[in-house]
Amino acid sequence: MAVSNTTRTSLDFALEYWLGPMDVAWRMPKLFSEIGGKAVIERVTPVMEGAGARKWMTWPIEFTADFPFAAGGGFGSSYSETGARATLYQKTITAIAEIEPQLQNTESGVQGMGKEADRKVKNIVQYGLPALGMHHFWLDGSGRRARIYSIAVEGSYTKIILKPLWAQDAWPGALDAAKYLVQNMQVDLTTCDETAGSGAGSYTRLAWGTGLRILTVHTGTTIHTGADPSYIIVSPQVTDPGTPTLDDDTIYVSLTHPLGTMDGEPQGCARWIGNGYNARSSGIVSAVDAAHNPFGWRAYAGLDRADVAYEAFIGYIANMAKPSPTADITLTGAEVDTWLQNFYEKAPPDTDLDCFVANSYLRARFNTAFAAQQTLYLDNTHIRYLGTDWQGATIYDPYGVNGGRFKPLFFARDAWRQSIWGFQWAYFKQAVLTDFQWLPNGNAGSAYWTDLRPITKEPILRAVGQKDGFLIQGRPAAQTAMLFVTE
Repeated sequence: MAVSNTTRTSLDFALEYWLGPMDVAWRMPKLFSEIGGKAVIERVTPVMEGAGARKWMTWPIEFTADFPFAAGGGFGSSYSETGARATLYQKTITAIAEIEPQLQNTESGVQGMGKEADRKVKNIVQYGLPALGMHHFWLDGSGRRARIYSIAVEGSYTKIILKPLWAQDAWPGALDAAKYLVQNMQVDLTTCDETAGSGAGSYTRLAWGTGLRILTVHTGTTIHTGADPSYIIVSPQVTDPGTPTLDDDTIYVSLTHPLGTMDGEPQGCARWIGNGYNARSSGIVSAVDAAHNPFGWRAYAGLDRADVAYEAFIGYIANMAKPSPTADITLTGAEVDTWLQNFYEKAPPDTDLDCFVANSYLRARFNTAFAAQQTLYLDNTHIRYLGTDWQGATIYDPYGVNGGRFKPLFFARDAWRQSIWGFQWAYFKQAVLTDFQWLPNGNAGSAYWTDLRPITKEPILRAVGQKDGFLIQGRPAAQTAMLFVTE
């Protein structure tokens, strides 16, 4: 063993502090996880079905009332009108911390290793995992992060110019292209098939673009054909084979996931909202503009929402009611009122939104459009909960089942550009199969740290943490969004 038992035990002590804080892996940032000291997203322990790596859980789909929880943590079957059951598979999040044992040879000895271990694990807890949680909340679970416009040799590396995944191909949507890509992320270039009404769909890893590591992320300020597009620099070098053609919206930058399924990560808002409707289409149902991708998958949890039987299982998108879905929306009080009125007409009768979330870039637009409220939408202070009143930005919702009232409005940089979302928290469930824990490595002298030297021939110690679970959206029809709002 390259590191003494005494040293490894000391490192275990350094890691112990983070056993509790590491539980942030499956939570949202503060504004989503807790309001006024009360948890927003309920945490449940579901009963799994099946065995092996592809365990799953099911629950009855209902449209009129929240489903109750049965004894033992399972889901009850009351209020089910269709007899259909939705299915989700468990997801696993893994966090890895590595340090070099040579640190024990420094003047600080074990203390130096302890500080390095503390710094790396702290970075995972405070920055890495919360950011990953927002990826899960906003994305569709497919692993896709951007579309590809073109690739070119950049020295000994490859420059890949990106198109946004769901936002329109215009300013300011261009910035969404690189929003969920980070330095050192490992990615594949893939083609995707999301037409399967049964659920997950599939993607194919292109032989000429797998196992790439991102060296540089450039957000950009103009669309992919502009002077300053979003792009990434990757290694090793990729050569475009010319087939299929890159500029046809069929090739994506995806998280490395060799199983070939498109539901390798938790499924968030982009999966719950819509039914594959192309919000940037020509406005004619039969004429879908291939230059823009659909927002929201056709299927969620195994239910084909293009089937009229599951029409009530669709999260409403305001743009769907527009004569020309290609048009941007100018934010006004009347526009918001029309959106909410249309939403509540389609939503279950007991629906009442709890809050709104808008992209941070819309703050100035709200300040202009809702100046009559005398609310400082440009104030960056945290919204505070004061009894039954909110101090901060609000939107008046006159249609909820509990009567007209002002609802809190959060500005979040992780939300899609030019977007406003309305959520009813009661139908969010956080299914936790195993709490986050550092995995015991089985080596004598340490509960967490594994010496990788026998495997890699390099002096590296590794600690691995893991948590299993997923987010459940029990009623997408109680969630809504307005997209392509002009900033």
